[in-house]
Order: sequence, then structure tokens, then C-alpha cells
Amino acid sequence: VAIGVSISTLLDRTFTTQSAATQVIGGTELHTLTTYNSAGGLNDVRLGVAYTITPTFRVGLGGHVVTGENRVNIATVFDRDGFLPLTRASEVSYNGTSLSAGATWLSGKNFAIGVSGRLESSLRATRSDTVLRSGRMPGRAGASVAYTGIAGTVLSAGANFEQWSALNGFGSEDVRARDTREYGFGAEVEGPRVRGSIVALRGGVRLRTLPFGVAAGRFGDVPGTGSQTLWAKERAWALGAGVPLANTGGLSRATLDLALQRASRSGPPEVTERAWTLSVGLAIRP
Repeated sequence: VAIGVSISTLLDRTFTTQSAATQVIGGTELHTLTTYNSAGGLNDVRLGVAYTITPTFRVGLGGHVVTGENRVNIATVFDRDGFLPLTRASEVSYNGTSLSAGATWLSGKNFAIGVSGRLESSLRATRSDTVLRSGRMPGRAGASVAYTGIAGTVLSAGANFEQWSALNGFGSEDVRARDTREYGFGAEVEGPRVRGSIVALRGGVRLRTLPFGVAAGRFGDVPGTGSQTLWAKERAWALGAGVPLANTGGLSRATLDLALQRASRSGPPEVTERAWTLSVGLAIRP
């Protein structure tokens, strides 16, 4: 039996943006600049329990508590003396629960297969103990397979489906979500030896669709789009290594994992995003 606790980000709502406009107040035309500052998001706290039924078959069950908050500060300033700036603040808290399950099977033919899923569950948004909205958490289903028939090499592939459309109606009516799909391919090979231990070298590619889109009208006249929503896609590749730090009796007691990922998003006209992500992990086995 194995027990684990994890905390991860489910949705992030941290951003800053500005909007300029012209307003008529008391018969006076004023130019305004409004700044939106948002901080917060949803976090997924999971308690998982796994059990080895046979040496080749394992199952797991997880209980999730979703919690978080979103703080938005809105400030509007005017371009003329005598008009004081306007400020507004809003804070919304979120809470919900969910269940997940998974299983792995090691076949006798150099294959490993894993499946996992998360059930839809309730999600509530509250302000000052008042429930503003209630909805459903997105359900998820995924599967992966790994091949170990080549000496010193592991090849893997996986797919994931997430039902983000379950959130429609939970937030703003102007924001619609769609179900997403994700595909990944990767490999791990034996690298050089460091202090008598083998360094694992890794590489992979991920392709996925994103759940939230943007109304085409926000980008002006886009030929052929009309009033439809424009959706973005993400492509990413990663390189990494697992470096053993301590060995006892041929068993690795500590491993340093390093990875560098390059991601790019595209879809709506003239809107792109690029990112580098460096991750560092340390695993210690008592």
C-alpha cells in the first residue's frame, strides 16, 4: 500500500491588463484608462491511496478538495484634473470536491499500460458566505502506453481528454469553454555514467488544444470568422535528465531531475505566446 499527498494548480487567474476608452460624464468628454489586476486561481489538493494487487497490476484512488480564491482590483483614471480616480475590488472564493481513480498493468511482452480518470463533481463560488454560482468540475479520462523492449530505452505515448465545457455557465456568460484533447510522445534512454551510476536522458513532444477561446470580433474584421470563437493550440517539446546523487547497494537513494520545456501557442490572428519552463525536482528514497 502507498499513500501520497499532492497540491497542484487547476486554474490560474493571475494577470494584469489595461483598457482605454472615451466617456461622456456630466456633458464632458473624458479619456479614461482602466487597469485590471487579477490574482489567484483554483488549487487541487489530493490524497491518493494505491494498492498492488499483483506484481504486475496496481490500482489507485484519489480524493480531491478544490479550493482557491480570485481577487480583482479595478482602477480607472481620467485625463483631466478635478476627476478623482475610481477603484473597485472583488474577491470570490471557490470550493469543491472530486474523486479520481487509475490503474497500471505491466504485461509480459515489454509493455506497460496505464489508465486514469476523474469524475465530474460540484464546484461553488462564494462571496461573503453567499453562494454566487454553482457548477461542475471538468471530468477527465486518460491512457498511456510504454514500450521497454529495447535495451536501455523506454518509449511512451499518451492521450488525455478533459471536459472543460462542464464549466460553461459557472462564470461569465461571455467566456465559453470547450472540451480539450492532449497527446504526448516521449523517450528515455541510458546516458553516460556519473560516479558509477547511469544518467537518464529524456525528450518529449506534447500537442494539446486549450479550453478557453476569444470572440472573433475582439480582433476587428477577421475574414471568414464572423462572430465565431477563435481557439488556440499549444505545442511543446522538452529535454531533461535524471542524475543519481546517492546509491546504496545498487539502489538509487536520491535523484535530481532536470527538464527544460519550450512551448508555443497560436490560433487567433496576430496573437501568439512563447514560453520557456525550467523544472527541477529532487526525489529521496529513505
